[in-house]
Amino acid sequence: MARLGVHCLPVNFPGHFLLKWLEHPEEREEAKKFTFIDAFEGGRQMTGAQAREMVPHLVTQEENFVVAEPMAVAQRMLRNLISIGASRSNNMRDPSYGLLRSSLELMLIINMLDTMQYGFMLSRVYLQLSINHEEVMSMLQEFRDLPGISDQVDYLMNNCQMQMEDRDKGEEVKEPKKRGVAASFPHGQVLFWTGQVCRHKKYGYLCLVHGWDPACTASKSWISQMGVDKLEDKDTQPFYNVLVADGSNRYAAQENLLPIEPEPVSHPEVGRYFESYQARVGYLPNQELAKLYPDDRQVLWQGGGQEG
Repeated sequence: MARLGVHCLPVNFPGHFLLKWLEHPEEREEAKKFTFIDAFEGGRQMTGAQAREMVPHLVTQEENFVVAEPMAVAQRMLRNLISIGASRSNNMRDPSYGLLRSSLELMLIINMLDTMQYGFMLSRVYLQLSINHEEVMSMLQEFRDLPGISDQVDYLMNNCQMQMEDRDKGEEVKEPKKRGVAASFPHGQVLFWTGQVCRHKKYGYLCLVHGWDPACTASKSWISQMGVDKLEDKDTQPFYNVLVADGSNRYAAQENLLPIEPEPVSHPEVGRYFESYQARVGYLPNQELAKLYPDDRQVLWQGGGQEG
């Protein structure tokens, strides 16, 4: 609106975020100088009295119409995003989980006075995604002695400890997986390779392959919970360990992945598996990953696909 010469100021009005416009500077009475705009109701314009009518259950004061500082506006926006993300994040595969996580992380950076509420929520999100375990333990340790939530904190810390133990078990020495052994692939060819960038066909998330199995190796309870038995090839198809751009680690079926032109994937564990990124090729594995998948070869993207 500034391009049109209309300069509006933000107002943290209760229940509604409004813009304050000095439309009638010639008026003597202060209350009549300003027009208020509800940006979330199609730009509806109203007087101060009409704005009060939107919240008849509240006693509004003049301070409710004071111009908000930038930090207050940012915090209000983040609270709204956190509320939206929390209400829509029914499971960690939902894109809103990324919204919730990012909003909580930013809120903790700009709001150092209320770390308990948002830190506790972020700890739960991290555990759902099974990431950042050390950070979770550090955050929860700060809340352990707070009254009313100590039992919940102990439960989450125990959950985090079990996830860390499972993670460490998964880091044990593994046998190399070779593509040339036909008997090892009874359910079809493994189409993708470590370092390849893909997108999930159903959920749309961007991901990076860092491992694969010729068939699903997850437990029966996980297969049932994640709906693998409803897929066309069920669990008898190659499955891939992928790093997702929202920071999570997931196990995806081959039929659900679509290779795309390589692009950078932001994930804290990229450096754990890969040494570099190349445009139109993807990620190049480090020595440890290359030993585990010795037959995987990165190929050049050729518009509609990749060729050797």
